[in-house]
Amino acid sequence: MLEARSPVVAYLGDDDIILPKHVENLLSLLPGVDFAQTLNGFINANGDLTLWPTDLSERRWLDWHLQDPPRNRVSITGTAHTVEAYKRLEVGWDVAPPGMWTDLFLWRQFFALPDLKAATHPEMTSLQWPSSVLKTMSEEAIAEHRARWLTMLSRPTAHEDLQRLVQEARVRQLIEFDARLMDLQLRVRAQAERAATLASTQDVEELAAGVVALETELERVKGDLALTQRVLSATRDERDAMMRTLSWRITAPLRAVRRLGRR
Repeated sequence: MLEARSPVVAYLGDDDIILPKHVENLLSLLPGVDFAQTLNGFINANGDLTLWPTDLSERRWLDWHLQDPPRNRVSITGTAHTVEAYKRLEVGWDVAPPGMWTDLFLWRQFFALPDLKAATHPEMTSLQWPSSVLKTMSEEAIAEHRARWLTMLSRPTAHEDLQRLVQEARVRQLIEFDARLMDLQLRVRAQAERAATLASTQDVEELAAGVVALETELERVKGDLALTQRVLSATRDERDAMMRTLSWRITAPLRAVRRLGRR
């Protein structure tokens, strides 16, 4: 890497597919940034497109990748960076610590740079099948998936067709996030109702301590929802207002549990 002659390094997984505009879109970002990715996603076991939405132009999304436990929305395929930025890393490509993916270990080094400039291109120009998905599929199913997608990508309208599928995936995932939030709200409410029936202060305190895990999960889901909203081009004010409303509404039962615990 340190001896690369090109000023830019782009990655492609050995079993992934890129469209003709892929490198062009990445290079259109890199004159002004150090690290770039195209809109990220993968093909799930049902053969449908699933998005890994993020916006690396905002510092909050870089910090999102630096949080533990490890989580990652930046894959090898679809990512590029300058050689100059790579030379500023503490280690570069190396064996990752236990419990962390090798690519995330590298991305975290980039994202920890205080002066890093990064960006996400709004178009998807690559397709990938993660190993975690392939492990659940038969060889016949994998071949059928690839054949279907390759047929679509061979059409003259492949780029436009893929962007249409991206929009459909955005809407579908927003609905799924809403369902997850509803499920969490019902679980938190059940905990609050249970706390109200407990007789001893000790039992209430134990239950209140147990909702910490639910709060953590709520924060992660809200973060994921915020990322998806950003990809859907919601304005920052609209998104922040929505998140404040969700936070207050969903955590109301948790606040009730805490009040019981302080009795």
